[in-house]
Amino acid sequence: MKKLILLAILIGSIGFTQAQNKKVVSAYNYAKPKYNQLDKAIVAIDEAKDHPKTMEDPKTWYYRGMIYQNIYQDSSWNHLHDQPILVAMESFTKSLELDEKGRYEKDVISRFNVALQQARNEAIEALKAKDYETAYKIFVVLIDGAAHEKTMDLAEIYKPTYFYAGYSAEESGKMDEAKQLYKKSIEQGVETARSYIRIALILQKEEDAAGYLATIKEGVEKAEDNKDLLLLLIDYYNKNDKMEDALVYINKAIEKDPENVKLYQAQGDIYNALGNAEKAQEAYDAAMKIDPDNVDVMFNTGTLFFNRAVEYRVEAGKLDLDQEEEYNALLEKMVAEFEQAAKYFERAHELAPKDEQILKTLKKIFMQLRNQEGISEKIEEVNKKLENL
Repeated sequence: MKKLILLAILIGSIGFTQAQNKKVVSAYNYAKPKYNQLDKAIVAIDEAKDHPKTMEDPKTWYYRGMIYQNIYQDSSWNHLHDQPILVAMESFTKSLELDEKGRYEKDVISRFNVALQQARNEAIEALKAKDYETAYKIFVVLIDGAAHEKTMDLAEIYKPTYFYAGYSAEESGKMDEAKQLYKKSIEQGVETARSYIRIALILQKEEDAAGYLATIKEGVEKAEDNKDLLLLLIDYYNKNDKMEDALVYINKAIEKDPENVKLYQAQGDIYNALGNAEKAQEAYDAAMKIDPDNVDVMFNTGTLFFNRAVEYRVEAGKLDLDQEEEYNALLEKMVAEFEQAAKYFERAHELAPKDEQILKTLKKIFMQLRNQEGISEKIEEVNKKLENL
């Protein structure tokens, strides 16, 4: 009697296992192009992948990956799942893990490589749409899928994957994940400078000043295209009144980008802040050779002459009454400097006729030169322009 009971249980067990295997086969058949019943295929295969008798079968996961990939590829079935290509890749990964004998490996790898490229396209589209959460999820699965020894290498699929995965994580508020992904991008030698910049900016938001500075300096040393990193470093030193340090790096930046007007302008500003008017003038002159119509450089150069004129006037005011000759000499120098300043500010006004600060500075200069012929008319003209602003 016991034998009969055991036999009945065994027969029942075999029948139940066969029933579950039938689910796998049915799912495969539903997915065949001649039937293309993917709605039925997805139900059958998802039941099979959850059942203890078929959940460890690599074929189950292979078919599941294939079915979800077909759903992704056939727009008429896209409504069945939001991200079928992610499910496909996860299923292919599971199949490879379970397939110790490699019975399905060749077919899985073939489909998996296609799925990886499809996922790349989806991630890029999500990035374009600024759907960073979705982009991040896809990039993570893409990275995991490409890590398999027999699938396509990540560099073949999409070289800057780690960088854009990091950017997607950052925009999704996942700062720790973002930093790790940017570091992986640096290790790969891809988007190195931009990765250092993104890490630095995250550290800046986290108010980690030491980490911010260390990251930028490391980036300057290791990244070939480090112009933007140099600018960040210059800006940091400038804001922290470390002008000598700023000057070291701005000179390096000019070596890398000798046609950059803003670098020469910044160099001039730093020399000016350090009290070296002569070197500041050289820097501004270099900037104007590249861009003769740069208003900012014109303004800063005019300011150099204006400040020197003021210095001569202050110096003259300190002289004793019996030092008339020295006094007159200083006044002559003052007038010469104001005349030079006027040339630059007049040109700046031509380039930016609505700039109030330029007009007000011009008025100050003309007031110092008011005894010269034609200056009174210029003062009246400036006053009218200021009234009409």
